[in-house]
Amino acid sequence: MLKKIITIMLLPLLGACSSLSSEDDLSNAVEQVNIKPTYIEVVGKTLIPDNISGKNHGVVKSSLLITANIAKKEQQAPESQLKMTLSYFENYKPYAYAVIDGQKIKIKEYAVATSVCTEHCTATQYFTFPVKNETLTAAAETELVFELKPNNGGKVLRFSVPGGYLNAITEGYKQNIIQPAPVVVKAETADPIAMSKELFIKASAAEKEQFTDWAFKNRKTISAELKSESKIVSMLEYWYQQASESQRAQILTWVIAQ
Repeated sequence: MLKKIITIMLLPLLGACSSLSSEDDLSNAVEQVNIKPTYIEVVGKTLIPDNISGKNHGVVKSSLLITANIAKKEQQAPESQLKMTLSYFENYKPYAYAVIDGQKIKIKEYAVATSVCTEHCTATQYFTFPVKNETLTAAAETELVFELKPNNGGKVLRFSVPGGYLNAITEGYKQNIIQPAPVVVKAETADPIAMSKELFIKASAAEKEQFTDWAFKNRKTISAELKSESKIVSMLEYWYQQASESQRAQILTWVIAQ
């Protein structure tokens, strides 16, 4: 019995150790960057939001992450997404809506809610809801405050996501992309850059996405082959392999800006 109690008590602590909080350095809160044809998808690390609900809120624990979708120049991006796990005492009603800037948004469950009973019964919901990209950008200067509401009344929860976390995923992610060093490129070494641009322009949207994802993952060193039956993709791979590290940085920066 003692072993069972100790295990249950340790679970929240393990979650806290693996998640960020508003007290941490949030400048490196980016978990992953994915390059899409028209936008850049930036996945944030898991964060424990500040619970500003007041007394008797009933929350046992909560965590979230935000995926920011940053449109490329003169392109469009889908709305960003907030993904959350929320555990609370089961005598409270389940939550069905999020409210941001006065706008009521229906949450979407990505996994079936669970219930666990020890001394008390707790329910856990797993859900997502969209966040406007301009809302994330504006909130990066301060904080993002949102509410969670159940159907037909009940306890309203309020959470805050610190601006440092939002700034990392809307601006700070750029540090994950190598910026080209100022170098003087000789005529005989300019071919990989010129050829890559020429081929990329001719590539289809699917070919561009395939090459961009591979090039980003191999931006420092070429650690994996790009297996493709496309002649253009194969040629892009060849010229990227021929490029120096600084040239690869220039190619990748140009590709992402398209």
